[in-house]
Amino acid sequence: MNNTLTSAEGLSAAIQSIQEELYRATVDLWAVEVEGFGKVYKNVQNSSEDIPKFYKSSKIFIPEVYNSSTGNYEDVFYNNSKSCVFCFLIDDKDSTEDGLLFTTKVKVVFMVNLKQIYAIETERQDSRVQRQIVGFLRDINGDYKINEVERGIDNIFNQYTTSGVKFDDMQPLHSFAVNLDLNYYLTDECEATDTSSGGGGGGSAGSIPVVNSTGTNFIQLDTSFTYSVSATNSPTSYTAFGLIEGLTFDTSTGIVSGTVTGSERLESMSFTASNSYGSSSSALVFFRTTTDDPTVFHPPKDVNASEINLVNKNFRINWGYRPYNGEIYFVEIWKNNALMITLSGSTNTARLIQNAGGAHNYKMRFKNSLGEFSGFSTEITVIIPV
Repeated sequence: MNNTLTSAEGLSAAIQSIQEELYRATVDLWAVEVEGFGKVYKNVQNSSEDIPKFYKSSKIFIPEVYNSSTGNYEDVFYNNSKSCVFCFLIDDKDSTEDGLLFTTKVKVVFMVNLKQIYAIETERQDSRVQRQIVGFLRDINGDYKINEVERGIDNIFNQYTTSGVKFDDMQPLHSFAVNLDLNYYLTDECEATDTSSGGGGGGSAGSIPVVNSTGTNFIQLDTSFTYSVSATNSPTSYTAFGLIEGLTFDTSTGIVSGTVTGSERLESMSFTASNSYGSSSSALVFFRTTTDDPTVFHPPKDVNASEINLVNKNFRINWGYRPYNGEIYFVEIWKNNALMITLSGSTNTARLIQNAGGAHNYKMRFKNSLGEFSGFSTEITVIIPV
């Protein structure tokens, strides 16, 4: 269950946007019960108990979250009926330079049961879950910077008492936090003021265009190509630098078009967008030329087995990716025509255990961000003696 607010502004809205994306990604990838919460609040309780050394008074801070199903604030604790519980801890201070855009430190906290999430061991599981969550956060289109990963329930909740969290933090249970610098506006109505006529107040950077075209894009050689620069806040003109040979650029629409020839290679172009409030900083965008058609959702390529261990009856399965303009979220590995395991779309190898000896057939397919599946890869057979 994902516990969200019916109405959120400012920091709560920024956190809830990340919360919704994380909930969808974890449920889709792990296919387990996940409990998602937003911002954690500090409930102050006076106590005569022994106080941890980092507290300066007898005030104990209890971490609480809002439960949308009950409409109440409840203590943060690990629900052992769920395979994953996550929430957000926020700093007590927010910094700003213009009084509109604020920055605060946020911990995205996860408490998970690794045994329930991963039925098959392909690597060290605590490292694996951290890598997958960091990958999800990198893919979310949010205004934040990932700083570090923190482990240990007492380290993560170091401003709170953890006696009520009810989490052992021992295998297969694992807690960690991904720490962010999160930017947000106090309200959704922050607009710039034109000060050229002497009006009061400073202009908001929120109305200057921001180019959000990123990542690597693919250009099919010897084929007509079109690419549109993506930017916020209604740009009126665009500029391109390092235009790839064979392409033209429309400065009023931000559309790149033309035909690229030659060999497969990696190129880059940078773009700015402008309006009456100013220009964005230049955004570097990479383009890989290819003979493949990147609009086609190809299956995994070059599937093979390596590092076959006849004693421990395990092996490594490897695969590759063809150029694709969409987003590949998941990889499915099938054994003898039955789904065996689902992995993050950023991986290209996994170690599998084949306890039952003999010959077994493996194939794979991808799933994209639209929920569509590619075709299956070529099937391979792995033989481990009985």
